[in-house]
Amino acid sequence: MEETMYQKLGLAKAEMDENTGDLEDEVSRFRSSVEQLEQLCDQVERVRKAESSVDEAYEGLANLYEDEHDGDTEVVAAALRARDIRVEHAHLVRGWVLDEISATLENSARVVAVVKERNDLVLDYFARKRKFDHVETRAARAKGDPSAKLDESLSERRAKFEHSKDAVRAMTEYLAPLLENFVAAATQCRADALRVLAGTHLVFTRAMADRVDPWAKTVRESPVRELLAQVAAARRGEGPPRPTAPRTEAFKKLVLMLESPPRLATYNPPPKGGGPVASTTRRGSTATRGAVYGAALAAISSPPVEALAALLEALSNNGALDRQGIFRIPGNSDEVDHLKKRLDDACEPPSSVLADADVDDLATLTKMWFRERADNFLEPVLQDALRDASNRCPDDVEFAIAVGDLLDAANTPSTKAAAFCLPLLLGFLARVADNAASNMMTAENLAICFAPNILLRDPDDPAAMIGLQPAISLMERLILNANNITRQRPDHFQQQQPPPKPVRPPPPPPRL
Repeated sequence: MEETMYQKLGLAKAEMDENTGDLEDEVSRFRSSVEQLEQLCDQVERVRKAESSVDEAYEGLANLYEDEHDGDTEVVAAALRARDIRVEHAHLVRGWVLDEISATLENSARVVAVVKERNDLVLDYFARKRKFDHVETRAARAKGDPSAKLDESLSERRAKFEHSKDAVRAMTEYLAPLLENFVAAATQCRADALRVLAGTHLVFTRAMADRVDPWAKTVRESPVRELLAQVAAARRGEGPPRPTAPRTEAFKKLVLMLESPPRLATYNPPPKGGGPVASTTRRGSTATRGAVYGAALAAISSPPVEALAALLEALSNNGALDRQGIFRIPGNSDEVDHLKKRLDDACEPPSSVLADADVDDLATLTKMWFRERADNFLEPVLQDALRDASNRCPDDVEFAIAVGDLLDAANTPSTKAAAFCLPLLLGFLARVADNAASNMMTAENLAICFAPNILLRDPDDPAAMIGLQPAISLMERLILNANNITRQRPDHFQQQQPPPKPVRPPPPPPRL
């Protein structure tokens, strides 16, 4: 059964009330509309590319006759080439069909941002509501009188809760009609695209007919005349046209000659002598510690890599595998900023900084590690190579081997560091996905969290939303095959493990 939006956020549907409302159905319809538009855009692009290939083929066909200057051939070749008509048709398809779809999809990215903002407000709202209820109950018990004067802490909690409630109400009232309007616009766009595409085809065929028709009316004895006569008769209801062209006299003479070859004496060749076999040769193919966030991946032993390894280890040790909605629930912003500064200062080992951190703070820091890289975590060439490997390797084992080969091919310090970090992340995410029954984070959910910052060149570009779903699918496949990927290259990991982290002494016993 498909997971709901709130399950992907690690929330139960019960965590809704009169303030948050329930927009699950509206969001589902919005996502369905976006998916339909993406499919439509892909199909129209395929039609356009196919027509472009046909155009090139016709032009190449006409070019075969460019040295023949009899009037009839020149007229026909020019009509088939019809560069001006074909260019106009391509412009009409792009301007009247594709531009409308692309513009609507670009706006979908803005709607997605609003959906995310509201989801964050919903999370904040329930968090503040729980804290307010807890403080209110504790104050009432302490004073023994629920109507007693509220202390400053309770008053402040109430003010924050009311502010959060007003914010989530306002965003919900804005988002509901926004989703409805997008679905309406997308529906109209889909309907118009089919009709306008048919209209552009009609314009093209009429223009081609106008170009060829004057010549066709002057044709006398030829297969073209026979063809036109046969089709005209069929349209008058006089029977279907003949399936093939009539054979010409020249063709009949050719067949007759082929059926009457001369008789030749049998030839007995001498024994074949051995000769050198032409050989073919195959051409062979031939730490200074600094900031963590935004810093370049200078080497496998660089601070950013050490910090990522420490983050994943701390997540494992602090219960991330069983945390519902891990990587979906935001951490405490103040604590996240504090931990981030300590990691960037590099005055303490990362393992010591992160030892007692909250699991949601650790998850937020991990996502920020990828999001705040100065350059792409994976170079665009490697991103494209991973997509190509996924497309050409339907078998998962072959895919894992291909991915391992691509990572092993890293030949600079930064690409080697990225090639080391990616399997570390995939291995951890695979363990999280294995516990999806308790943490509600499947491989797809995890891919949604990480794909934009790993497999998109510019996740902040609205145009990148068109490639988001393929990136999520690729990331999901990488997670599902993480064990196979690491199994294909054990020597690589044994040789390139970062230096061992210092052992942290056990915490002192709690005071009684």
